[in-house]
Amino acid sequence: MTESMVVPLHESAREIRPMLIFFDGSCAMCHRSIRFLMRRPRVESFRFVPLHTLANTAWQHEIQLQLGHDLQTSIVVWRNGAFLNRSRAVLAIFVALGFPWNMAAILRIFPSTLLDFGYALVAKSRRPAKKSFEQFCQIIPQSQRHLLQTELPDIRDKSRSIQSAHSS
Repeated sequence: MTESMVVPLHESAREIRPMLIFFDGSCAMCHRSIRFLMRRPRVESFRFVPLHTLANTAWQHEIQLQLGHDLQTSIVVWRNGAFLNRSRAVLAIFVALGFPWNMAAILRIFPSTLLDFGYALVAKSRRPAKKSFEQFCQIIPQSQRHLLQTELPDIRDKSRSIQSAHSS
């Protein structure tokens, strides 16, 4: 198998564009979800960004403009220059995880309103985390702390890829 069979011709191996997952840094369910994702083999496909780091930034403005809601009400994913939220964000994460998690993609046959209703039911069980975001970061293995982002690229430059920790 040649490299061109593995990596699309228009994209080099150094231009990996990780999916940004914006999460509530003070939510216990979010902390557990991030730890779950960090145990998966495809964890390098993600970068995790606490929502509080977006306050008064172009990212916050763009998310509110495109999605039309307050950031505290939903998980938000940024993938290939587009924002996804609620159930669509969760499905995008599952698909990015690969088999068997990507089997959840079949749920796309249902209308977003129905899936978002299910998302809202789960979201109602959210509780404040016992640990602060800073304490949460400390329990993440040193080798994976680069996945937690607090500084983001300029959102206006959507052509710029976010470099993988393995690229130089």
